Formats: sequence, structure tokens, C-alpha cells
Amino acid sequence: MKKHHRESPIRKALTAGQTQLVYRAVAITALLTGAGVFHVASHGRAVQAGYALGKIEREHRALLRQHEQLKMERATLSAAARLESIARDQLGLALPTSRQVVTIPKASTTRAPETEQGTAVASVQRASTAAHP
Repeated sequence: MKKHHRESPIRKALTAGQTQLVYRAVAITALLTGAGVFHVASHGRAVQAGYALGKIEREHRALLRQHEQLKMERATLSAAARLESIARDQLGLALPTSRQVVTIPKASTTRAPETEQGTAVASVQRASTAAHP
């Protein structure tokens, strides 16, 4: 049985060596096309990562500014003069008089070494009772 093989005019015109050359050219073109597609795709991912990094860096700078503002606010809110003003004006507290301060004698040698003679406030009177004896 004879196989009927139809050949194209291009195939007829090419010799065996030329056919091999065409196959190699097609393979190289396919490889270069694949490398180009890979390069474009990876470049796109790199650009997206760059945009994401820029956004994260902006957020980081904003959070650092907010952190500095909060530290300043904490320092302002915990300032001794402010706390004393709140204690005196809003809570009605006053500094203890010398009669309200009790001196605690030095502990015996059997106690912990960090215990030393100190003072303690026996009681704190409200400013209203200190102002009106």
C-alpha cells in the first residue's frame, strides 16, 4: 500500500540541512519569546512590589509621626505640675502638713537591707478641710 504523502512547495524546495536550520530557528525564536514573556511578567511583579513597598513606607512614616505625637502628649499629660494642679483643683487634695508626716524608724538588722529610714504620709486631707480648719 502506497502512502500518499502530500508535500508543500516550501518543503520541496528545502534540502535536509536547510530543514534542520529552519527547526533550529523556530526553536530559538520560541525560547527567546518565552524569555521575553518571563521578563515582562517578572518586571510587572517587581513594579507592583515597588508600589506596595512605597505604600508601606508612607504608612510607616505616618505611624512614626503619630508615635512621636503620642509620646509628647503622654509627657504633657504626666507632667508633675499638671498632676499637682489636677490633685489640688479637681480632687481637692493638699500637701501634707508637718504634723501629718510620720517618720518611720530604721528597721532592725534582721530585715531586708533595702529597708531604710523614710517618711510616709499618715493621711491626706482634702483641700476644703485644710482651707477651713
